[in-house]
Amino acid sequence: MVDLLWMFYWIPHWGSDEMKDWQRGLHNFVIFFSFVNFLMKLAVIAMLWLTQRDFIKRQVASLQSDIKSGNIGGI
Repeated sequence: MVDLLWMFYWIPHWGSDEMKDWQRGLHNFVIFFSFVNFLMKLAVIAMLWLTQRDFIKRQVASLQSDIKSGNIGGI
């Protein structure tokens, strides 16, 4: 989520006229790879969700029952 917000802030800023004299190539490189990084994180989360769906459901159910019983964090 933070990566997406970072891109929403910086991409228009680096494309503006006030930044035309800066090292535009370097910043475009960073922005491009930030976008690639964001897509890779989404892919990893999606793959984990697809492969570990049953485990995630069990853990969420366990956490919910712990919260309801007042046994938060195994304490």
